[in-house]
Amino acid sequence: MITELARPKRIKEFEAINISRNQLSILKILYSHGPQPAHKIALMLGVSRAAVSQSIDILVKIKFVSRKQSRQDRRSVSISILKAGTSFLMQYDDIIRG
Repeated sequence: MITELARPKRIKEFEAINISRNQLSILKILYSHGPQPAHKIALMLGVSRAAVSQSIDILVKIKFVSRKQSRQDRRSVSISILKAGTSFLMQYDDIIRG
């Protein structure tokens, strides 16, 4: 009973973040597979690099992921999930599971 009363408040918190399906998928990929270049994320999702880049821009802005330039190849940028992104993903999974 207590869980049922608390649940709507938590759902409203997630609605305020307004995360897209692509952004959620990116977080799941980074959590499961570790840091990845954007082009690999695009391949995994079956979407364009531009779509992934736009989603990553938003995730960087809300501090769920970070971009890090490779020391060996400055053209290569790795995307990593941050603590806030992992926390969001865990809480999201808790809500979905009920």
